Amino acid sequence: MGDKISAVIVDDHPLFRKGIKLFLKDNNEINLVNEFANVKEILKYLENKGDNIDVIIMDLQMPEVDGAQATRDICSRWPIYFRS
Repeated sequence: MGDKISAVIVDDHPLFRKGIKLFLKDNNEINLVNEFANVKEILKYLENKGDNIDVIIMDLQMPEVDGAQATRDICSRWPIYFRS
């Protein structure tokens, strides 16, 4: 079996993030690297360590910058995350 899939969660609701973490906890194929409460946090993280994430679980409806716009920004700034 290959390396684990590295994932992060981006959601402004702590309870939802906790639920996703519990769901992924026993999955031996996924390594939850980090979690973020807003788009600013994930963008800062990607600027510093963006090359170690395979999957971003993104809330689409968040305050300030919504997840859909953040996803477009991430795909344009870090094309490694855009796979067709």
